[in-house]
Amino acid sequence: MEKYIGIAGISGKIGSCLSVLLAEKHKVLGGARSIAEKTEEGNIVKCHLDIYDDDSLRSFCRECSVVVNCTGPSYVIKDRILKICAEYGVKYADLSGDMITDGDYRKQYDTCSVSCLVGTGFVAGLSGVLPLYYSGKFFDSVSSVVCFQGSREPASRNSITDIILSSVADSGHPGCFYQEGSIVPYAETNNRKQEVTGFPEPVYLKAYISNEMQQSAETGGFEKLVWFNAIPDDEIAAIASDMFSGSDNTVIDADSQKVENYLRVFNAIADTRPHWNILAYEMTGKKNDCDITKRIICRIKNGYMVCAAMASLAVEALLSKEITGVHWGFEAVSGEKAVELLYSTGAVEEISVNDVYSEDDMEEDVI
Repeated sequence: MEKYIGIAGISGKIGSCLSVLLAEKHKVLGGARSIAEKTEEGNIVKCHLDIYDDDSLRSFCRECSVVVNCTGPSYVIKDRILKICAEYGVKYADLSGDMITDGDYRKQYDTCSVSCLVGTGFVAGLSGVLPLYYSGKFFDSVSSVVCFQGSREPASRNSITDIILSSVADSGHPGCFYQEGSIVPYAETNNRKQEVTGFPEPVYLKAYISNEMQQSAETGGFEKLVWFNAIPDDEIAAIASDMFSGSDNTVIDADSQKVENYLRVFNAIADTRPHWNILAYEMTGKKNDCDITKRIICRIKNGYMVCAAMASLAVEALLSKEITGVHWGFEAVSGEKAVELLYSTGAVEEISVNDVYSEDDMEEDVI
């Protein structure tokens, strides 16, 4: 009997987009707590799934060859679904799940036969795929990558919870960058908004190196990688400072008052100011012994579809490749296929590549 591609959290915006993409090639079993009765339409079967009920989760996972986790908050769920998948030999993809790459989790799952990809969404996910793809496409070697990611969009309760919990988790290093195998404090501080090429308005720049981007830099052989969270709003900048101020976030969950307060601010801003979502890189290195700099600007049209597209490519990688242990999505997903799918699904407006000669002299190519 043919097994399903399982989607935990099919009733959410990402899960719904992903189900449509996967159903073009596969039979899909989608589960969510909000679904009361089993229904079937085309290649998509929907059923009740409570990921906090082990019996419900086991019943769901054993019908699948691959399970994609689109539920949250990731830092609350942790490896709950992966643990059940490992029992039944089911392959696993997690849009977030970066905590699984560290410490006891990694030791546990790298020593068994589990096939797992984490960071298969936008950030983490596309964020790690693009610099490696463009490094191979345009460079012989890369000495420096400077990344900028910012947006103004509605937020979800789960995403706010994960942002808060990431401040106390071992998921990255605030105020730091990667250089030649080390994590280095970013000394320059500028508390004023700055103009960044490709961004529609000035932003605050906050240095942060995630575990994903550190590993991406090591994989690509980049000498230096700096990541900036680009924040357009004073209110969100104040929230970001509060999150990493040392306050006790260890007891936060999706129903916490802090989550409610932050969510209200995020969505009040999104309701009254222009929406945008930009991921940009400035890459410097050598090609044929010549020094070159490329500026890549990815203008996101639909962040949910970006996550769905990347997760669908992770599923195809899990089905077609021998993957043992826990790996980042960028280790398995083709950058070329990612760019093609982002365009064909309408997830991006455009991805432009600029040859940077000086601040005022550039050639642009939209690919």
